[in-house]
Amino acid sequence: MTLPEDGSGTVQVGFKFDLSQLRAGANRRIEEALLVWPLTQVSTTEAPEFSVYSATKLWTKSSVEKGTAIETEPTKLSEWQMNLMAPETKDGRLIRLDLTSLVEGWANGEKSNYGVVVATATPNVSAKTLSSQTGKVQLIIRYGFRD
Repeated sequence: MTLPEDGSGTVQVGFKFDLSQLRAGANRRIEEALLVWPLTQVSTTEAPEFSVYSATKLWTKSSVEKGTAIETEPTKLSEWQMNLMAPETKDGRLIRLDLTSLVEGWANGEKSNYGVVVATATPNVSAKTLSSQTGKVQLIIRYGFRD
């Protein structure tokens, strides 16, 4: 869900992920967790940058729509710059943000799963463009088991 603009020029989108079907077990290990988002209508000539932050408190769509900001950690987890080298699919160029350590923390109970906020301050990426394409986001988790 696209967060209301705060006047800073940064467009922010919040995502929550249901991990209830993720395999459990003492020897399970998250090998890789990527937030993958194909975007169209975004120019690669200006090389927009995207950053992801971990949400720190429970939030709802209705609270955000009423203007309540999603609270996040101050330090970004990962960043991605979209350029001509960014992988492209039929759905657009891919943003790939590494959430491996965060998802591992969620899966083993060290961190609460409040979702994430993806932010960009690039002028050519509008809130309208991002909000129209949020349904394409995937959290791809690759995990294995230790002996």
